Amino acid sequence: MGTNYYVDLDVCSKCGRPKEHLHIGKVAVGWRFLFHLIPKRAQTVEQWKSLISGAKITNEYGNAISEKAFWSMVESKQSLKRSPEDREVVHVGEHDFSEGEFE
Repeated sequence: MGTNYYVDLDVCSKCGRPKEHLHIGKVAVGWRFLFHLIPKRAQTVEQWKSLISGAKITNEYGNAISEKAFWSMVESKQSLKRSPEDREVVHVGEHDFSEGEFE
């Protein structure tokens, strides 16, 4: 069991709706954080940091999490097992990414 995280980008000041609602990735018990790889947009942690900077981050249950708390959680998972390297998971430096579907 795990929890998915999302970021809302370009939120409308009038209606509060985001222009984009992106899946950042998923954390599961016993595993490192698995980032969602978005070709040409979010292929590294640095690119995710740039996208997330100053934006609203929520989990799949609608609970907001601060940017600082999110990155702290990600880094706290780095000593755990790596996601198995298969056709859907790639290791980019010390972090794991998947372009595949997330449950």
